Amino acid sequence: MHPPAPADPATGTKPAKPRAIRWPPEADAQIRAQYGRVLAKDLARELGCSVLALRARAVALGVAVKRRPRSPQERRERDFMQQVVAPLLACWPLSRERIAHAIGTGERDLTAALAQGRPLPPPTQRKLVTLLGLNQRLGDAGPLPGPRCSYALLANDDPAIVAQVYQWLAQGESPAIARELVPAASSLADRDWRLLMISQRIAFRPQLIVFPRGESSAGLLDATTLPGYTGALAVDPATYRLLLRTWEEVMRSPQLVNRVFPRPVARGLHAQLLALPDAPLRDILQDLVRIGW
Repeated sequence: MHPPAPADPATGTKPAKPRAIRWPPEADAQIRAQYGRVLAKDLARELGCSVLALRARAVALGVAVKRRPRSPQERRERDFMQQVVAPLLACWPLSRERIAHAIGTGERDLTAALAQGRPLPPPTQRKLVTLLGLNQRLGDAGPLPGPRCSYALLANDDPAIVAQVYQWLAQGESPAIARELVPAASSLADRDWRLLMISQRIAFRPQLIVFPRGESSAGLLDATTLPGYTGALAVDPATYRLLLRTWEEVMRSPQLVNRVFPRPVARGLHAQLLALPDAPLRDILQDLVRIGW
């Protein structure tokens, strides 16, 4: 036990004990949602507490670790969870609660693992990586694992998260194709969704990010902040409708998130994109023919 605090020699009274902070449920919810995503000093100022108190509460809630990764492997796993898994899940068209249930863990445990940048227990981590269609072989150095399949993702409300996912899908370089797909007749444009298609330069692997109209992240499609993004591309009505039907199927059956773009869709995109007046792009798209799309 600690010795009792000495009395104040001037007054003869003992100092009062510091009162414990009472954290309302709203503050805890905000810490769980934002800790690790915004600067600690900014979040502490918003909550009206010190940074030390915020960190202690984050540890108590299970969304922060008390120590930094020690080994290169731990740092690699942290980067994988925070730079690949967390942003991808933030754009996954399935709630975190349902994702946690699908891999056999609790939502709180999954949220804590993402915030702390630590892997889940091995069997659960394998289920998560399989669900997301990722490669868990991290290696010791070099770029983190990139996409192995085609995705159809729902743009998060936060433009910064969407930009991070965009860069991951493009593998850190300017993509060969980054266009908003619109119908040739503007009157046929969907009232709810805007479609962004991305593909790498190495091989044609279409990726789709779907933006709800009116959300803040949709402003990325009207700006020039995404590297390699070159604006809208008009496609024929049949291809546009096929893309929208594909997205509707994903919304009904989220297990299709990383199994999109069946051959009819890819053929339609191939025909449209080959018409672009860019010879290097046409060469890249010829990969479609060689792989049988």
